[in-house]
Amino acid sequence: MKGLVKESTVTCAVLLMLGVSWSTQAISAEKSDQAAVSKNMHMAMPGDPRSHEFAFGQGKVLLDASGGWTVDAWIHHAGLFCGTYRIGVQFGVGTQGCQGVSWLEQPVFVTRHKQCNNAITHHSGFGETPGLADQFKDISCARRIVRCSGKCAASSGNFVSAP
Repeated sequence: MKGLVKESTVTCAVLLMLGVSWSTQAISAEKSDQAAVSKNMHMAMPGDPRSHEFAFGQGKVLLDASGGWTVDAWIHHAGLFCGTYRIGVQFGVGTQGCQGVSWLEQPVFVTRHKQCNNAITHHSGFGETPGLADQFKDISCARRIVRCSGKCAASSGNFVSAP
């Protein structure tokens, strides 16, 4: 009986150590969503919008005619361990509903926040891609990409409404 208790204790200790090492391993993840250009509320003249707004439900992306853009979103980190989140933006030309999109450039990442303990964090950033100015009138789709490094649960990195 004494040997059985000792063996069980050793087995439990080994399993506990394995569980701790597995739970602290870094997991990276990437998620994205797309939106079609929304009717712009800010018109310079009828039919001549100075910017495109892409509404994602939770947050938005604005692109102006010079190729300058902003991204605004809230990201949820699920769990107690920490992950570092970055939001990127990419613009393209596609059919209505953003099907068969031809992306005009690689994604550009402009935010970086470390999040822990089930946090919801506001990500806001801006960039300028002058090459988009020449194609501004044709741009119909935008994509937001969330990248997470560190301890990223499958349920992490979701866009959420402002708390």
